Amino acid sequence: MPLVAAEGTETPAKLTGKMITLGDFGAEDLGYLVLPLVAPAGGVVIIHDRFGLDEHTKRLTEEFAGKGYLAIAVDLYNGRSSNDPAQANVLLSNMRVESAMKTIQAGERLLKESPRLKVPRVALVGCNSGGTIAILAAQQIKDIDAVAAVNPMIAPREKKISKYRVPIILINAGTPPAGLEEFQKLMDDMRNPLAVYTLEGVPEGFADPRSANHNASHAAKAWQMVDDFLKREFAKPEKAPSIIDKVEDFFK
Repeated sequence: MPLVAAEGTETPAKLTGKMITLGDFGAEDLGYLVLPLVAPAGGVVIIHDRFGLDEHTKRLTEEFAGKGYLAIAVDLYNGRSSNDPAQANVLLSNMRVESAMKTIQAGERLLKESPRLKVPRVALVGCNSGGTIAILAAQQIKDIDAVAAVNPMIAPREKKISKYRVPIILINAGTPPAGLEEFQKLMDDMRNPLAVYTLEGVPEGFADPRSANHNASHAAKAWQMVDDFLKREFAKPEKAPSIIDKVEDFFK
């Protein structure tokens, strides 16, 4: 998943982070936090794929910080990870969605509420199953400001579609995922910003360094598209709360 610099572009600064607890922000899980060297353009919560919070995910988090984001990768597996695809599938299937949402929200709250950090806008970023989880989290976590998903599965839930009130970018391999057309229609019906890009001729697994189909050039292109998308969204004027937001806040 590295944000490998494309030919002729500047290589992002190499940074290292540290594991921290999210206990002060609503979850007892851990996250890998990396601080940028410059004033942050915003915050990103990196959601790991089926393999867990491993070295690949930490490297991706470091590279987002090198791009100027306050970045944290949250641990949805309570410290477990695996390089074995079969075992990784077991970890993913055993993940409790409610607990995962709580951990992701804790990461978002850390970036927005911590007195030492505190950025006004935070996006969710994920690849493969991490992208799928990011899209799901956009239904359930109100204060997310953008979502970027690379090569996710799409499984829209119509009864919760009103929860999508956040700009989303989807970057797919050559074959669009099942459910994409329905998802695009639902987004369009409620006028929710959605950008969809398909990398023609690119196989599944192109952004996963563990995959035989990994392609550093295509991965770099995808992650640069994510970076451009987030920089644009974070630069926009803050939007006033909608009527739906106000009604939900009233009944909390």
